[in-house]
Amino acid sequence: SLQDAVMAGVSLERATATGHYADRMLDASLRTLRGTVTALRLDATLPVDLALRSVPRRVLEDAPLRARLWSDSAGVAMLETLTPEVTLAQGSLGLDVAVSGTMSAPRLNGALKVSGGGFDLPGLGTVWREVEIDVGFLGDSIAVRTASARSGDARGGRATLGGWLGIRDIKDPRFDLRLGAQGFNVIRKSRVADLDMSGELRIAGATTGSTLTGALTVDRGTIYIPDIFTKNLISLDDLEMIDTAALADHGILPRAPSRVVEKLRVNDVPLTMGRDVTLHSTEANITLGGSVRVTAARVQRGLDAGRYQLALNGALQTVRGSYRLNAGPVQRTFDVEGGEVRFRGDPDPNLAEMDIRALHTVRTFSQNSARQDVRVRVNIGGTLGSPRASFSTPDSNRVSDSDILSYLITGGPSNEILGGRNSGVGATATRVLLSSFGSVLGSKVPTGLCTDAQFTAAGLDQYTGGIRDIGSSVLSGSRFNCAKQLTERAFVRLDAGLCGFGTLLGQGGSFDAQALAEAVGLKFDYRFNRGVAASVGLDPSTSAALCTRDAMVRGFAPTPRQYGFDLFRAWQF
Repeated sequence: SLQDAVMAGVSLERATATGHYADRMLDASLRTLRGTVTALRLDATLPVDLALRSVPRRVLEDAPLRARLWSDSAGVAMLETLTPEVTLAQGSLGLDVAVSGTMSAPRLNGALKVSGGGFDLPGLGTVWREVEIDVGFLGDSIAVRTASARSGDARGGRATLGGWLGIRDIKDPRFDLRLGAQGFNVIRKSRVADLDMSGELRIAGATTGSTLTGALTVDRGTIYIPDIFTKNLISLDDLEMIDTAALADHGILPRAPSRVVEKLRVNDVPLTMGRDVTLHSTEANITLGGSVRVTAARVQRGLDAGRYQLALNGALQTVRGSYRLNAGPVQRTFDVEGGEVRFRGDPDPNLAEMDIRALHTVRTFSQNSARQDVRVRVNIGGTLGSPRASFSTPDSNRVSDSDILSYLITGGPSNEILGGRNSGVGATATRVLLSSFGSVLGSKVPTGLCTDAQFTAAGLDQYTGGIRDIGSSVLSGSRFNCAKQLTERAFVRLDAGLCGFGTLLGQGGSFDAQALAEAVGLKFDYRFNRGVAASVGLDPSTSAALCTRDAMVRGFAPTPRQYGFDLFRAWQF
């Protein structure tokens, strides 16, 4: 008799077992209970040799076998007694299986049925509801007639499983199983991932050799990565914040028995990214596109080292996005230029390598109109589990490496901040805060309104006006960008200057609707098949964009409002 016991990861609230052995036959009875209700009962007569001496074989494979396994009272809650991975189980369960034949060739007859089932999976963070299962045991085979469930959220994704398993040769069972999914939430775990998948998979063959076919699509998903500039500041007491190993434990793909995966032949199974799949942290929001291939590989480290699991191979491209340098009061937004996330066939997705480039234009704070703005590029490298960033500038002939950080923080070179006429502490602090204000405000725009949003605040260069003119001065040189993905192929971007609002806050207090309309730009992108894309848009005039009639500023040439059409063709090799 056992009470409140844990054996091999199985929690037993209460269990009783009795047995009698004679003539190389063991008669045994096992009952597991939840409260006073029998959750599961097994009665069996097993052919074994328990002699107190050495024998060639303990299990007599060719001797008759008899057993019965059933449960009709505890319901789906019985699963909670078998594994800690299931909680809050509910629904009715009927199980009645009679076993006959021999140990080497067993025969199973009976059925397993679940109706109105539901449970939580804490390891994956998902909630399954409307679980319906109908499995028939037909002697030397098992038929999965119906097995379906809905993911536990408002999107109402559904997954189904069907097929059969042959046990005529118990040492090498044959199978043909089909898994289908439609927007099914496979994982939703804080700081790990939140993924909805659709597609079909089929695995057919035997333990000694099988084939996996089909295709999967990540309809909607977020893969969380650690923050680059704050990951070393996290308290070691809060291990969950840095424990991205959970992504390796549960992965993007379903786990499978190592023996099956080792002999598995994967026949061109793609995993394609939908229109709303992002890498996300408090610093980054980067949309991924493209597809990778499913493969099988050996785990190289950890508790599962040496075992085989499904893995990904190939590269995903960065479609668009932004990266926000978050260093306390210093906030700078970088627009993604391009890059990729490359999976190299390791079952641990944390080891996928990143190579992403993003650009930020520093609006220099100088009365010298000949000075041009400075571009700073951040290169996000490392891996998904341990990203890192480095800074450079494509304008290396004009900006030294030692000045890049100074430009990012203060908007000017170090010699001007330390010894120039703009070296006042108050002026420097004002420039830092004003430049950071736009990044912070842009990050607060709801993602339902804008996929990517950025508010570019102007700097106050040698500002000498009164306090009532501060709002007018800031908005007169500021712009708001809002980008939204409409469909899988269509993308729109709005770029609006805030001159009209700036005059409203100025001394005159009038709203200039014409100035606001002239400062609006719009761009529409559409992607066709085979790497062909088109873009159409309109840009504001130079004077409207700069909120000044003096167009000869920072190297800009005066231009009127322009309309453009572009056609792109991309090749990948």
